[in-house]
Amino acid sequence: MNKNSLKQKAIEIGKVHSGYTLEIEDFHKKSGTLMFAWKSACGDKEIIVELDVFGNLLDFHLDKTSVSKVVLAEKSLHESALQYVMVYYPEAPDNFILEKISVNNDKKSMQFTFVQQQLNLPLPRTGFFVETALDGEVIQFHYYGFVKEITLPENLLSKELVMEKCLKDLDMKLSIAMINSDVHENSKELPRLVYEPVLPFYSHPADPSSVMKRDEQENENEEDSLLQPLPQQEMPLPDINKAIGFELDAYTKVREVDLGDELVTVWRQGEPPEFQDLSVDSYFITQNDQAFKIKTNKETGMVSSFANFEDTRGPLSLSITECKRIASQFLYKLYPDANRYFYINEVISDTENHKVAFHFTLIYEGIPFGLAYLSVNETTGNIDSFFGPDLDPLTLSQLQTQPAISPEQARKRFISAFELELLWDINYKENSDEYYELVYKQSSRRISYIDAQTGEIIWSKLH
Repeated sequence: MNKNSLKQKAIEIGKVHSGYTLEIEDFHKKSGTLMFAWKSACGDKEIIVELDVFGNLLDFHLDKTSVSKVVLAEKSLHESALQYVMVYYPEAPDNFILEKISVNNDKKSMQFTFVQQQLNLPLPRTGFFVETALDGEVIQFHYYGFVKEITLPENLLSKELVMEKCLKDLDMKLSIAMINSDVHENSKELPRLVYEPVLPFYSHPADPSSVMKRDEQENENEEDSLLQPLPQQEMPLPDINKAIGFELDAYTKVREVDLGDELVTVWRQGEPPEFQDLSVDSYFITQNDQAFKIKTNKETGMVSSFANFEDTRGPLSLSITECKRIASQFLYKLYPDANRYFYINEVISDTENHKVAFHFTLIYEGIPFGLAYLSVNETTGNIDSFFGPDLDPLTLSQLQTQPAISPEQARKRFISAFELELLWDINYKENSDEYYELVYKQSSRRISYIDAQTGEIIWSKLH
């Protein structure tokens, strides 16, 4: 099908009317797919349709802002989902089986995920999912496809053997972690002293012949980098905005995004760049080019991260040592006792972009609790980007840092609940296509941490 025919088909699938404007029309040569995206006049709704060159529907997304009073039963929503996919893939019910049903309370929707199986195990990135609003309207669809050829191993390692190999070198690392409800079960939204399990591997081939090849490739271990403390008693910078090269009067606020506890604002000097075309690349260039993005804590107003997308060049030629001093001054401005927490673990000089990047490990009373990054423009002396730690060091003052249980007790607690599952995984060979491989992985209900005070197992929600 030619591009115009594909575009017309996408309009029909998305039920796009005159209240929407085409924002993206992008052909991806490598995958042979064409993506269209339309935005409503008020900018609060989007319709996305992706097709292959033959006109087959691969992806559909609809922003549904209004919630209908009609609420259908799960069985009716399931039937609606199957009816939708059969319009585009009539053979789908015969090729795939229902793997799971997920409810999204925020979107008031239900998602039905179907997969292809081999040896009664699901194959990742096969099948499709359909997400419907509770009134039955389809708001999202993605088709992964059907795999025709899969090579089965002649022999399988026993799970017990792999478990023994995995747990033999298990290390329990004392850390501080934010336990929150988005990621963990039974969380209290507080930083906690925990033991983090460090396993020698997180995926192990079930085929003995694959293990031999993998071991040959992984016989070199990376050396731990030496951490450098921040210089003591650096004079903090007088003004954050000046340090990052941001003059409020010279910028216009382009948009604002509320993230709950944090607020992201996007600023730009002058007029936004014009669209070169309707490609995805052009869209993101237009969104980011010459923009200044700042994320702040809504309660304190403190900058938690920012990125300057302006291509700024100045008359300076600062050394790494001078850039390090500026980076330290910036951190002392945000955190008056920054040297208690921030340790430099890597310095990278990017001569092509005239920047020096600093990677930090954060440590509190000898216990690691996060990472941070910032870069200094060596021609202007400004901080060009900063990504602070997820966990604010100022919240740790009340944390008990002396564990009540030993690493060995935490290890035994972990082992008592640890399980491996036999699963299909996708692997890659150099200069070759991806392929399916049977592996042993930690069970879908994964252990994130062991509480260092109570011994409680902290389970991950992300399977």
